Amino acid sequence: MTFEEWLLLKLKHIEGERTPRSVYHILRGKKSAQTFQDSQLFSLSPYMNVLPKLKLTTFDEAIDTLCNTGYIDRQSSLVLLTDKGRDFCHQLQEPFVLNGTRYGVLTHPFVSKLHLLVQSVSNLAHNHSQFIPIVNDEDSQKEVKLLFHQKHLLQDQGESLFRELEQLCLSLPSYQADLVLQTFSGYDQIGLSYQQLAERQHKDAVMIELYMMSAFHQWMDVIENEPGQFPICHRLMPAVENVHLTQSAVKTRQLYNKGLTMDAIINHRQLKRSTIEDHIVEIAMKDTTFSIRPFITYDQEQTIRNVLQNETSMRLKRIKDQLTDEITYFHIRLVLAKVGQKEEANIHG
Repeated sequence: MTFEEWLLLKLKHIEGERTPRSVYHILRGKKSAQTFQDSQLFSLSPYMNVLPKLKLTTFDEAIDTLCNTGYIDRQSSLVLLTDKGRDFCHQLQEPFVLNGTRYGVLTHPFVSKLHLLVQSVSNLAHNHSQFIPIVNDEDSQKEVKLLFHQKHLLQDQGESLFRELEQLCLSLPSYQADLVLQTFSGYDQIGLSYQQLAERQHKDAVMIELYMMSAFHQWMDVIENEPGQFPICHRLMPAVENVHLTQSAVKTRQLYNKGLTMDAIINHRQLKRSTIEDHIVEIAMKDTTFSIRPFITYDQEQTIRNVLQNETSMRLKRIKDQLTDEITYFHIRLVLAKVGQKEEANIHG
């Protein structure tokens, strides 16, 4: 499967509803309430932040290729799948197991620490204490150094770490496990970059990156659910609860939890109402225990839900046109946030 073909499966979710750029923002993990809400509403949450370094030129070239091959048509700023594109989609299957909403932001720090730990253990096992760390990030280096103070974890010259990695590799198809292992550095060995892997495998570098992201998301899921089986790797897992909200939304939630009203938060933070509304929507999307009732009445919510039941489109203006003036876009987005939580729960079982 090519990147263009994989992307076609994602465009099918948003055709006629959102611009292709919305998919780009989801893949890159743009930190905005709109992007997160789109990922929920259009069942694209598994792909949130799975390609954080995807270049816009690469994305746009893929869109152009899909247009030129007759799989999609441009309609103003939107795209629609052609009959040819729809038929082709039926022949495609999603090749990757991804959970971007949970692990997208966590993947890079986890992988950085894992690569550094493997490199360090390998060198020290060969009595080679002077080496250039493959990871420059100081926080990752500090965390890995702390592991070496836990002597019971690394006292066997890496045998325990090797067994954990062996078990994790067995959880993957052999081709995917082999790709992952080729990226690790060790004593007298430098791991391959994704670009180098792509050249060796004669594959698109973006697809190689997706193979890697899929592997690491699966590893993180196994480690998180069976920490006792992977005590060393579990120590490398970043705290999930620390990455759900953007930094600015966290500040707004702290003030809200202290009892401040919307207007009081706006005045305290000296931000626009629309910005604070974005924060409230973001909190409503990501916190299943958060009540939207202080911002919208029960009757208003039910009115919006009734419209949504009979409306196939998720375009805000189309929904707003069917409602009275007292119901604002903010109200609609709050309800969509709760609807999105249900959609995401269905995706992840």
